[in-house]
Parts: sequence; structure tokens; C-alpha cells
Amino acid sequence: MPSLAEQFARLPELLACLGQCVLNRRLLYDLCLTSRTFNASFTAFLYAEVWFTEQNAHVLFEDFEGLLNNKSWKYTKTLDFTIRRQPLPDTDRSEGELCQLYNEAAQELLLRTRGLIRFSWEHQPLYATTLSTLYHQCPRLQSLKVHYPYDIEGMLGIAVESSWDHRDGLWELRPLFATQDLSLFTDLIELEIHEIHGDLTDMRRGIVDILLKSPNMGSLSLSLNADTLFRIEQDGTEEQMDEYIRFFNCLTDEYVARGGGQLKLRKLALELSFTPLQDEQQEPTNYLDRLTDLALLEEAYIGNGGLEMALSIEQGDTHIGWGNFTPSTCPKLSTFGFYQVTDEVKRWVKELEPGYLSQLRLDDSKGEDISDFCALFEGIDTIYSSRPSMLTIVKAVKSLDAHGAFPLPTFPSLQALSISLEYITPVIKSAFLTWVKGLTCLEQLSLHHTRWKLTDEEYEIFGRKIALNNKKLRYLKLEGLAWRVWHDGEYKGRGVCRLEKLDRFESREVEAFNLKPCFSSTGF
Repeated sequence: MPSLAEQFARLPELLACLGQCVLNRRLLYDLCLTSRTFNASFTAFLYAEVWFTEQNAHVLFEDFEGLLNNKSWKYTKTLDFTIRRQPLPDTDRSEGELCQLYNEAAQELLLRTRGLIRFSWEHQPLYATTLSTLYHQCPRLQSLKVHYPYDIEGMLGIAVESSWDHRDGLWELRPLFATQDLSLFTDLIELEIHEIHGDLTDMRRGIVDILLKSPNMGSLSLSLNADTLFRIEQDGTEEQMDEYIRFFNCLTDEYVARGGGQLKLRKLALELSFTPLQDEQQEPTNYLDRLTDLALLEEAYIGNGGLEMALSIEQGDTHIGWGNFTPSTCPKLSTFGFYQVTDEVKRWVKELEPGYLSQLRLDDSKGEDISDFCALFEGIDTIYSSRPSMLTIVKAVKSLDAHGAFPLPTFPSLQALSISLEYITPVIKSAFLTWVKGLTCLEQLSLHHTRWKLTDEEYEIFGRKIALNNKKLRYLKLEGLAWRVWHDGEYKGRGVCRLEKLDRFESREVEAFNLKPCFSSTGF
């Protein structure tokens, strides 16, 4: 007879609690192999989320039959397809063949995931039949995220400057991904549609249909495609120009005209050309307030730039009405982001009370601009706050200052930092180490750079130096490598630390590691 300790360790309730806490997929897999009891308890957690990337996409054609025959798909609640468009090793399939394969594989898997709650699709063209299968086979769906390819208009042959490669196999497939019916979906809690393209009127109506049928929507993120904007500016009529410039206003007007009530959004991201504009009839907050109850808003992103022509408004971003994001209008707002630091933004920030915002995101900023935001992080209650005080800088600096120093101010109370540089050289490494040492409360750090990648060994050596300089650091990410930091005291008068690698599921739970440029088509 098993001992009391063994009986306790096999309690289903205890194992279920443990499974919810284990994020590392390798550890979950090992637990499933421990015993039949553990297998029965942990398999549901191992398959709760399935994530296909270019690293594991080969399983979709190497042993797809075996994959389909796996009986554990019934446990899957989240299905992510984030496979970049790039040649896969050991295959001579064209881009079109891979696109067809991924869509067909997704449709087959959706037939086996009736309990699916969240679906995400990025980088690849999305077939209308894939979206239709998702709707008909997954009635419990609550979250839909679709990021169309940034060059989707070129794929469709409607971009202003299309240099089509007829050998990639996508040309013949255009009718399969030319249009999608977004209006199918109902009762969503989260909606994220990026790179909206093609006929903007049809796309807008589809989004309005979803909003009308999803009164409990809590998160909304939208952006237009840059090539679509170029096309309309070059060849569009005056009515079409007004359509894209006032896209958010038109969406709100249509939503209200069709009987839509105030949503209860906690998160709102209005990215490329989704800016709420001011006109003679309505203040910008009237448009926002007609769409959602601002008193409940916790996170917001306003895209006030990105492309010179993306916001063809003579008065700059004065039309946005930054001063309306205040404690009186948005008392729960704690996270805010924008694309550019402008004079209007600076004036708005100076009027905010210190501690009102605990997390700030800047997508395109110069080093000297960031000093205007130091006061925001003063007075933040870091002890009782559920989220760390965090600064995200997507385009931080291109070079050091005249004295060879990192041209950013220090934030002594900052707990988390996501930062993106153009490149890392030995000189920049040294300057960065000196600067980041001044962030004495830093617990999470993510550093990304766009050029001159290092080897994994070089990143680990650099990461160890950062960890030794910052005694409170608990999580560190350099490019695609992420670690949990263990500080083991001192040995012979010198600090000792260990770096424990995290898998992608663990990394995603660290707030500072979620750096993602809003306008990926633009660079340094």
C-alpha cells in the first residue's frame, strides 16, 4: 500500500495546481513520462498551448499524419501559427507550397481542437477557408489575432510598386487569400487585426460587425498596412483619402450608428493610421468615449507617426488631444505608449502627476527626449503594485554622445526595461554596462539590436557582466536568448551569478521580454 506521502503526491487536485504553475515545456514533458498518474494529470497542460514557428514548422510535413493522430488535441486551448516566410532546411518547397501546406495543416488541426479559445496567425497569407474553418469548428473562440504580411498588397499585385516574383508560387494562390470574412466571429474578448489592407470599407465593416457581436470585448488592437496607405495616397480618390485618414472616426461613427454601446476595453492599441482625430463636430475623446468607457481603460497605445504620409494632417498631432488621458478621465490607466516624442507629447507628460503611469512605451525616440519622462517614474508604489515600473524604448539611440557615454538618463526606481539598439559594438557594450549599472532597482532587462548579431557564447558572456553589475536583476534577455538570473553571493571577494535558460513559454510571462515594434516595416 502506498505511503501517505505517496498518496498525497498523487492527489489529482495537487497535480492540477502544479501543472498550472509549470511553464517550461521540457519539464512538463518529463513529468508526463514519470508515471501513468503523472501522464494523465500533466498531458492536458502540455498540450494546452501549441505554438508553430519556423523552428518546428517541419513537423507539419515530415510526420503530419502522426501529429493528427495524437489524441491530446482535445486539450488544446491556444493555437499559434507564427511561421516567418523563409526557406526551411532540407526542403525545396516554394514559398507558395509552404503557404498552402501551413493553411491546410491549420484547417486539419482546427477540426481536432473544438475547445480552442485563442487563435493567432502571423507572417503567412491567411486563406479565407482557414478563417471559415476556425469559425465553424471552434465555437468557444474568445481571442483572434491576425497579423497579415507587411507586403500583403504586393502579394496580391495591387501595391503601387509591385515587383512580383512569379517563381515563388504565391501568384496562383491569390484568390485563396485575397479576402476574408471577419464578420463571422461573435463573443470575442480579444481582437487584434494588423496590416489591414485591400478594400478598407469592407474591412472596417467586418471589424464593426465583430464589435457589435462582442459586447464583452476587453482588448482591441488595430493597424493599417503601409502599402495600402501609399496606394491610396498615390491613386486614390479624395473620398478614399478621407477614408484612411479618418479610419478610426469612421469606424466609431458606423459602430454607434448601428446601435453599438460603450465597450468595456481594458486595453486599446490604435496603431498605424488608427489615430482618433479631432474635427469640427467631435473632440477626439468623444470618439474614444463613444467606443469604450475610458474609466475602465488600463492600457493604451496611440500611433502618432510611423510614416511621413501615414497621418496627413497639417497641424501635426495636436488633433489627438493628449491631455484627455488624465487621472480624471482614465483613472485606471497605468500603461501608455506612443510612436514619436513630439512637442505635444512633452507638454502632456509634464502635466501628468508622478506615479500616474507605471509603464511607458516609446517606439521612436532620441536619447535626449527620454529625459522628459524621468519624473513619471517618481513616486510609483513599487512594493504593492502588481506590475513592475517599466520603460520600453524600441529605437533608443544610434550612437554614443560626444563623451562616449550612453546618451540616456538613469531611472533609479525603474524595475523593468525593454530596449532596442541599432547595433552592439565593444564600445557600446562598455557604455551600456556603465549606464545600466545606474538602474539600481532593475529586475527585468531585455536588449535587442538589429545589426551585427553576436554568437550565443558572446551574448552569454555579455549577459553575465550585466547580471554581476545589477544585483537585483532576476530576468535577462539578449536577442533570442533568455535567462533567469541567480545571484549566488560572492566567491573570493567577487560576485557570483548563474544564468538559467528559459524556454519561449517561460519568456513570454516576463513583461520586459515582450518587446515588439509596432511598425515592423520601419527600421533605424
